[in-house]
Amino acid sequence: MGTMSPALAIERRRNDVAASMESLRQTTAESIATFRQTVCRTAFDSLSFGLKRKHVSHFEDSKVPEVRQRRIDKLIDTVSAELA
Repeated sequence: MGTMSPALAIERRRNDVAASMESLRQTTAESIATFRQTVCRTAFDSLSFGLKRKHVSHFEDSKVPEVRQRRIDKLIDTVSAELA
C-alpha cells in the first residue's frame, strides 16, 4: 500500500467539492421554496373569507389538473410579487 498520487488526490478533492456545492444548491433551493410557501400561505390566510372563497372557487372550476396548477402558480406569483 502506497500513497495516493497527487493527480488522484486532486481529482477526489474536486469531486468532493462538486458534491458539496450541489448539496448546498439543493438545500438553498429547498429553503427558498419553503420560505416562499410560508410567506404566500401567510398572505393567503390574511385575506378575507370572501376573497379566499373566490380564489378557491376559481381553482375548483378548472376541470384539467394542469389548468388548476397553472391558476395556483399564477396566484402564488402574484402574491409573491406584491410582497417583494
